[in-house]
Amino acid sequence: MQLEPKDLFEKLEFDKVIELLEKECLGSLGRQAIAALKIQTNVEKISSLLVEVAEFKLAITENDHFPISSYNEVSEDLKMLEIEDYVLPIEGMQRLNIILILMRGILRYFNKDRRPRYPALYNIVRNLDFEKSLILAIEKVIDENGDILPNASGALLLIRKKINSKNKELDRQFRLLINLYKKKGWLSDTVESFRNGRRVLTVPAEHKRKIRGIIHDESATGKTAFIEPEPIIDINNDIFDLEQEEKREIYRILKELSATIRPYIP
Repeated sequence: MQLEPKDLFEKLEFDKVIELLEKECLGSLGRQAIAALKIQTNVEKISSLLVEVAEFKLAITENDHFPISSYNEVSEDLKMLEIEDYVLPIEGMQRLNIILILMRGILRYFNKDRRPRYPALYNIVRNLDFEKSLILAIEKVIDENGDILPNASGALLLIRKKINSKNKELDRQFRLLINLYKKKGWLSDTVESFRNGRRVLTVPAEHKRKIRGIIHDESATGKTAFIEPEPIIDINNDIFDLEQEEKREIYRILKELSATIRPYIP
């Protein structure tokens, strides 16, 4: 039986308090929790919450700030990770790692000096499970910018060295061809471009039959052709093959990392 008026929240301006709190939240889970708050009538519960508030205020006034920052919701990542052999993408790994790093920071915050100073706050996290090896596992694979580390595996390091070597070879060969064809007046002012993921020469239409190679595209006016010269086709093919090999190795690494994290989903 409801005794309080239906517009009690509005009359007490509780809705405005909720709105202000939601703006201070650092993630969607926090906002959901605040939105679900009800007016408390249990004196014991109110007292307990006020102690937490007092401890948090004390930390702020003493410039002993609680180590928390913005984070993303990871429930969907964890749900997908429950599927056997599912490979969590790099973005998902990053989201999980941010949560793990925040948790590590919070647990480190409550050292032997702070636990007696903030007992109510420490009580919130004291029984949480935390596996720091997961951070190490993720950070062996992904850097802070969300890129796969070159040495995430020995095989990946070798593949990337080969790609780098082939790109240098391509660059050398390309410069030689540009110098040669420039002297003959066979190139446009822009000299080179990229088409279909391949490095190509920009050639005026009247000279396109003079350069042996693959025509990947032509300009809308038909005045310029984009040609992959014959001497670099094999190099480009090698780079393409190595890049596909790189993708397969990255997939394998992420699959292995997903398998490492899977037992810790709960």
